[in-house]
Amino acid sequence: MGATTYKDRAAIAAALERAKQEFNERELSLLQQAVESLSRHALVTLKEIAPGAEPDDTWVPITDIVDSDDRPDDMTAVSASASELQSLGLVEIEPPSAGNAARIDVLRFRATELGRRFANAAL
Repeated sequence: MGATTYKDRAAIAAALERAKQEFNERELSLLQQAVESLSRHALVTLKEIAPGAEPDDTWVPITDIVDSDDRPDDMTAVSASASELQSLGLVEIEPPSAGNAARIDVLRFRATELGRRFANAAL
């Protein structure tokens, strides 16, 4: 996952301000909180999960986010970032099937409608 997809918080906040007409008051407040509180890794992860502007219900496997040359603990970092995003309602995490609960490599994510709009407006 490249850091080139990450813009500094000031740039993200400015982009969100320019796009504020696309969000209602509650959404805008939540997204401003997200910019202030989310880790850099979480913001990059959201852009990886929601790369396009079109609505998409496709689940993104963690293996699509973590490059083959990344360290094994990067899956843990992506999982933690997705949990941050989920707590703000920006992504959904698909529960693993029975028998796979301990396997991080089978996790899948998708952006919520708000997460996709935020990623495309500000990230």
